[in-house]
Formats: sequence, structure tokens, C-alpha cells
Amino acid sequence: MRIVFFTHEREFGGASRALVTLINEIEKKYEIVVIAPFKNAKIFDYLPDSVIKIHSFYSWWSVPNNASVIKRFAIKMLYRINFISQFRLTKIIKKMDVDLIHSNTSVIDIGAKIANKLNIIHLWHFREFHDNRLSFIKGNKKAYDFINKHTNKVIYVSKAIKNFYKNYIDNRLSNIVYDGIPNKFTIRKNYKNNNELLFLLLGSLEKNKGQDLVVEASKMLVDDGITDFKIIFAGNDNLNYYNYLKKKISDYNLDKNIDYIGFQKNVLALRKKCNVELMCSPMEAFGLVTVEGMMAGNLIIGSNSGGTKELIQNNITGILYKKNDITDLKNKMKYVIRNKSIIEKYGTAAKKYAINNFSSKVHAEKVLKIYNEMLGVNDD
Repeated sequence: MRIVFFTHEREFGGASRALVTLINEIEKKYEIVVIAPFKNAKIFDYLPDSVIKIHSFYSWWSVPNNASVIKRFAIKMLYRINFISQFRLTKIIKKMDVDLIHSNTSVIDIGAKIANKLNIIHLWHFREFHDNRLSFIKGNKKAYDFINKHTNKVIYVSKAIKNFYKNYIDNRLSNIVYDGIPNKFTIRKNYKNNNELLFLLLGSLEKNKGQDLVVEASKMLVDDGITDFKIIFAGNDNLNYYNYLKKKISDYNLDKNIDYIGFQKNVLALRKKCNVELMCSPMEAFGLVTVEGMMAGNLIIGSNSGGTKELIQNNITGILYKKNDITDLKNKMKYVIRNKSIIEKYGTAAKKYAINNFSSKVHAEKVLKIYNEMLGVNDD
């Protein structure tokens, strides 16, 4: 059987990483084709040699609400010429004897359109909230009518995502499958009990990732006389937001306590140094970074919102703080700084829980079960 995956990213973001993990688990069972809208899409560098890789530019049918007016206009205009790639890819896929098309994100509709044209089964993977961050170019009603009519199943990466769409997308299409993490993240930890505690926040410098909350909480810690800690921010930068954070860190005299080290390829090395990770996004759809940190044996302090609260068992496998509550975040960080012995306890429990619930094998088994249901295959 042959499956075609449609992707949407140039960089190797969470959606692409999750897809590569899935493909690595199922490539021996299916013939795999991956289509990306960018010739230099990073996902191509991480795929097995057996995968057929195709590039053909197409635009999103969703627009980031925080994008500039020019960028929003460009996305809308480019979307109007998607029919060119759609025509080309329809001809290619028609010759391939494809059994299933899997759109790896909710921000593109080209896979669903081609599946409908060729009468191929279609699966849609919803990883994003279409709320104050994303808007459908066609408007909600037309978009949801299209989704309900032109897909056979929908996978949501968390209960939070499913609950968001429950009033818009037919529940009979719905499946919840958490993303999987490869075993390489199950590293051996050295739980240091030194004087300075290292916190790690992985993710692009963006307002919705919560770095500003961490800066404010850090100032409160220092004001309380607690200085034996250091925060490491690692990820791609947004120049304007970086400058905003840099100024705030300088104004608060936190240069010794907060360090931004940019994008890092070797995150495992970072995780070996840092035993505590922060997940401060107020509405994370799933949280691949959270699960990776848990599987690495780190204690996670996360917001009790979105997909994060589904991943962390409070005071068992990690610690949750009240969404957007800087004082509560500060108090939870302070508690860990003053009680370092809990890091190993929570980190070990988190690792065990993540391996049992979020491994790439568990994820692949659940996705394959959905494939078989859609294809009418009995895999007993």
C-alpha cells in the first residue's frame, strides 16, 4: 500500500518531527511519499532513503493573525494560485496507485482537494488552534463545511484540540492520538544537586511561548533574594521580540540569570545539563518539547492549560502552575530551587510515564489502527 503525506513547513518544526518519527515506524509496512511546498524543506533531510520526496509549491489556506498586512496579503494571493500545483500533483498521484492521503496539518487543504478529485481516502491531522492566532482564508463556515465533506477521519493531537473543534467538525470523524517520541530521548540523567539550578525553555522566541513570563518570574525570584538559578532560552529568534526580552532582562539586571543561546541542533546535550524544563505557552496544542523533556527524565514545570495539562500529572510527573500567573510560576520555580531532591523523583516518574504513553511505537500503532479502519483492512 502507498500513502502520500502533505506537509507545510520549510523548517524542521514540531509537525515535521512528529511526521518523521511516524514514518520511521511504518516505512517497512507502507510505501511512503512526502510532498512539501518548499524545495529546501528541512524534512527532506531527515526522511529515510526509501521515501519518495516531491516538491511543488502551494500556500496555506490559513493565515497567522499576527502576520504583517503585506504577509497576510501575500499568503492570500498565493493561495489563489494553488490550482497550478494541485493540477500537477493530481496527475502525479493518479499514476502512483495511492491508497491514502494524509495531510499532516490543518493549515493546508491541497491534500484534501486532490484526495476528493481522485476519490482517495483522506486523513487530516489537526495540530493547531484556529482562534486568535490563525484564521481560515475562506472564513470558518466554508472551511468547516469543506472539512466535514472532504475528509474521512481527523486526528487531533490532544483533547484540547478536539474540544476546540467539537462544535465545528463532525465528532464521528474524530480521533485523539498524541504524537510519539523516538527512543533516542531516553537519555541517562545525572541529577546534580549543585548550588545553581539550570532551567531550560526550548522553543522559538515568541510571545505565545511565554519567555516574558519567565523573565518576570525571574525578577520576582531575585527580589525574594533567590539568585542561585539560571534560565536558558534556546530556539529560533524573532528579532523584535528578542530585542524586547533583551531590554527587559537588562533593565531587571538579570543578565547573570538568563541566557539566550539561539537555535541548538543538539538538544540532548542541553537536556543533560539541565534537569528542569519550562513549558510556558498558555495554549499549547500538544507539546512535543514537553514530552521530549519528560522522556529525557527532566522535571517539567508547565502551564495548566491546553495540551500541557494532559501530559503532566501534577506533583507526580511534573508541576503545573496557573495559566499566565507569574506569581504562581515564580512560586513553583522557587519550590524546585529550594527542594532539589524532588527533581530526580519527578524526572524518573516522567520518563517512565512518557515511555509508556508517548513512545513512537505506541503512536504508530494507534495511527496504523486508524489507517486500517479507513482502508477496511484487518491487521490481526
